[in-house]
Amino acid sequence: MQITISESAKSKLDELLTARAGPRTVRVGLRSGGCKGFEQLIELAATEMPEDDVIDCNSFSVLIDKKSAVLLTGAMLEWKKSLTESKFVLTFPESKPTCSCGKSFAI
Repeated sequence: MQITISESAKSKLDELLTARAGPRTVRVGLRSGGCKGFEQLIELAATEMPEDDVIDCNSFSVLIDKKSAVLLTGAMLEWKKSLTESKFVLTFPESKPTCSCGKSFAI
């Protein structure tokens, strides 16, 4: 499993996790759904499971379940900011276009 976490995403995650009590972990994954097949899952309230892959980012950890890890190979977690929204986004080199709402995609 190999995903990349951009510097902007690391910086924003560190900021968010510093401001909250509890574990300094983030769960990143994929779940079935949406009109294109997969939806992103990025949540701060994460509990480490024994089967998780763990990416150590010095001040926090990123947890990825085994099923998602296979599908996330080559992905990049980025922090995107525009005039209308700010959000974490998983980008994939082999992904096909997203749906019009931008919430689901195909691999």
